[in-house]
Amino acid sequence: YFAARLSRPARSVAAGLDRISCGNLSEAIPEVGATEIVHIARAANRMQRQLAGERETRKQWAQDVAHDLRTPIAAIKAQMEGMRDGVLPPTRQRLERTCAEVERIERLVSALDELTRLESPEMRLEPRTIDALGLLEGSADLWESRAADKGLRIERRAGIGSFVADE
Repeated sequence: YFAARLSRPARSVAAGLDRISCGNLSEAIPEVGATEIVHIARAANRMQRQLAGERETRKQWAQDVAHDLRTPIAAIKAQMEGMRDGVLPPTRQRLERTCAEVERIERLVSALDELTRLESPEMRLEPRTIDALGLLEGSADLWESRAADKGLRIERRAGIGSFVADE
């Protein structure tokens, strides 16, 4: 009787951890029993809440990505169907806009790929000192021609000399 009474809270925590490992994040683990068991149950409940929050964030993020991909795809489809059906002439401007939408999709997919890579458990940050002006120069060089095409000029000013980050 005594052993059963002492082990019941431990079995309850073990069952709760099993539920969490199976993806059931809705039922809290009772925080009763010996001090050590209560500490384990509290930690497991914190982990459960954190996992539930991360699940919700991922769900919202996936919905946002789907929406962001759907918009340019719909625009491309409408343009292509219009040209196919002879309703819209395949002008250079129309084709450039359609290509711009394809590039937008490519950027979204690249961002999705990068985010997936960054969220991977194998990903390790390698912080080092970054020269702020050097980073701005490199970024500005990438965009300078596109900015000039639009009549824009990129200014390079850094409010700090350097910072620590993973490039």
